[in-house]
Amino acid sequence: MINLKIIMIKNIRVLVLVFGTMFLSTGAIAGGAVGMTAAVTGVDASGYEQLKTSGNKTTHSTSETVAVPSLWIEFTNDDNGITVGLDFIPASAEVGSGSNTGDDDAETSGTNTVTADFKNHITLYAEKTIGSSGFYIKGGLSQVTLETDDSVSTGAKYGDESLSAYRVGLGVKRDLGTDGIFKVELEYADYDSATFKSTGSDAVTTVELENLDTTALRFSVGKKF
Repeated sequence: MINLKIIMIKNIRVLVLVFGTMFLSTGAIAGGAVGMTAAVTGVDASGYEQLKTSGNKTTHSTSETVAVPSLWIEFTNDDNGITVGLDFIPASAEVGSGSNTGDDDAETSGTNTVTADFKNHITLYAEKTIGSSGFYIKGGLSQVTLETDDSVSTGAKYGDESLSAYRVGLGVKRDLGTDGIFKVELEYADYDSATFKSTGSDAVTTVELENLDTTALRFSVGKKF
């Protein structure tokens, strides 16, 4: 997990340097904007649980639709039509949950539940305007903590993991009056896989998150400065 954080920080630093060079090379920054986004987000996740005694794997998949708010700040260069920004989700958002009921030789019988939440989700993104219609394409890099909240009959606990994600999107932006901005965007994100191993019980149970992706319809309003 530490190595992943280091790699992610390095990647963000590289992107900041690259985009910063673009801006400094032209010196034509039109200005910035701050705002908020409401996103209707479809979450698709799949993985498996490997039982600690038998070694058997049980696969799980889930599809959820959630509303995700975020805050952002961005800067635009008029010469090359590039906008660079940071997007932050201030609240935790549940992205999946599961439960099973059973009793093997090493477990206490009962219902075991695990939920996974996004926490401290931050995205560095760039938008490139195409033509004069306000249409743009978008790419981004995200970092997030996948936080588990579990209730397991054996007393076992699962830790948290840091994930990265690559994002792509298409959108259109319009001015609102003299100092406002409005954007509508369709965005897809593909997150890393993650492995969670239980602690606090007599043996280790493994939960493997094999696939996690999101598709979001995003509505944004902001104020230029």
